[in-house]
Amino acid sequence: MSDHPPAAALPLGDTRCDAFETQLLPIARLLVASLNLSDPTLWHRATREAVDIWGDAIGYPVAHALGRVVITVHECRASKLGFGLPEGRGQVTDDERHFLRMLHHMRRDNANEARSAVEDLTQGLMAPDVIRAGLSFAHRFACGLERRRRTAPPVLSVVT
Repeated sequence: MSDHPPAAALPLGDTRCDAFETQLLPIARLLVASLNLSDPTLWHRATREAVDIWGDAIGYPVAHALGRVVITVHECRASKLGFGLPEGRGQVTDDERHFLRMLHHMRRDNANEARSAVEDLTQGLMAPDVIRAGLSFAHRFACGLERRRRTAPPVLSVVT
């Protein structure tokens, strides 16, 4: 799906992602492929897949918010994101691992690990737009059975 082979694949289980985060991977792969190949039909396919997984009420917002994260990462990097094929199972590339790790730690408000993942994903940049999009996604789709509104601001924040 991309014009260059992705980096060596690692086992998906090594990411320690929860079921929700694992289900984001094929959707993110379609979104990245859509940008890398300038093919809007893949963007629509990603949205359909999200709706198939979570239904209309959750699927559309997931696809939209995840798309914002993918776009901001795509725009700040010097090279294309090295994501695998949408149909790939059980393996992740380095970029996919960094992407999932970023969302994983942002959803848990683990600032230090989230910062490290952002830096790895953006090739050394602490891109404020990526952090904003990631935190927006993380706040909307917070981790855990109980979704409480935050009473305090997240520890990880954008400094300009």
